[in-house]
Amino acid sequence: MARANLAFRVLRRSWPDDSLHDSEAWQRPYIKAAIKALPPAERERLAEDLLYILPELSGDSKWQRIVHDPRPRPALTALGDEIEAQFKANPGQFPEIKDGDFDKQS
Repeated sequence: MARANLAFRVLRRSWPDDSLHDSEAWQRPYIKAAIKALPPAERERLAEDLLYILPELSGDSKWQRIVHDPRPRPALTALGDEIEAQFKANPGQFPEIKDGDFDKQS
């Protein structure tokens, strides 16, 4: 609940009047202004809090939507099938990835 309170305080700081509970009062310009007015450390904290409050913003949930999307993707399926056929024909052309491979800088 503390995370939601931080977001509320951020909005409350720059709200133009006491109409915070009016559904039409939730307008983007005021939210943007409130966020831009924050010091960098508070903005970073708010970004982390927003991921907690709005889990749909996290990358994991976006990937889950992609993975579980029932729509057909013939081009992507064909590409996957082609790569799988190449792997079956010559597995040596696909070297195993090691943790250290991610440490290399280009």
